[in-house]
Amino acid sequence: MEVEVFRTGKITDSAGRERTYSEADLAEIAEIYNSRVAKDRSAMAPVVKGHPQTDAPALGWTQYLKCRDDKLIAKIADLDEEFGRELHDGRYRRVSISLFGDNMLRHIGFLGAATPAVAGLATAEFSEPEYNIEKFGESNSAAALEKKLKAAQNRIAELEKNQRMSEFREFVAEKSARLGDERLAKSLAKSFPEILEMAFHADRAAGNDKNSALVKSMISEFASSEILQTLAPANFAAPEAETFEGKKCDPERRQLHKKVLDYMKLNPTISYEEAAIIASK
Repeated sequence: MEVEVFRTGKITDSAGRERTYSEADLAEIAEIYNSRVAKDRSAMAPVVKGHPQTDAPALGWTQYLKCRDDKLIAKIADLDEEFGRELHDGRYRRVSISLFGDNMLRHIGFLGAATPAVAGLATAEFSEPEYNIEKFGESNSAAALEKKLKAAQNRIAELEKNQRMSEFREFVAEKSARLGDERLAKSLAKSFPEILEMAFHADRAAGNDKNSALVKSMISEFASSEILQTLAPANFAAPEAETFEGKKCDPERRQLHKKVLDYMKLNPTISYEEAAIIASK
């Protein structure tokens, strides 16, 4: 059975892209397909219902393509008997082709309610043994493949970043552990991994690792600095809380003393005098 599946002219595909196809373009599509099928018959494009994501189940196979004036003709063989009856009954009165990005025929899809991308023929009249198809179209899979590739690349980039950030956090945690103070270590862990990530991107653009090496060296020296370690809250001893039991003491001053000690617990690096000034305001 021979079926008209494509024609010359300005075509808008199912993705909304517009392109003008010439007789030379149709000849190229036929040549690409026929040459590949001649080398490998497993490359034959199936006949399917609609435009499925996969090419199964096959209801027939495309033996070859040829050009006739401004039309592309497909020779279809091994057509499923039940599907053949459905065609005869007029359930699928349109046909549309799907091409890979290199113009290799992916499949020929018979359409029912869906409108193909290419229109322009009279209503199909079905009779034995030939089926004259009146509408046909083209749906290029290159855009879909490009979209999937982009999504895969984004996912890989996301996983790589997560891996880097995990390694950066481990590095910072190891260095800041020398400070002996959990709260200060957590504070450093919030900023330093992001700085290392920025250094990574700068190095990738420059084609070296100078920035990352410099930042890591700075973090190591910073965390091991004697000055920083002496400033760590763990190295400050808070004044011992006095007991006022059995002693006469002004309630307001006792309350102020308690506020000072509470404030110093939250801010261990300041002195009692500094905390008293702040608490008395």
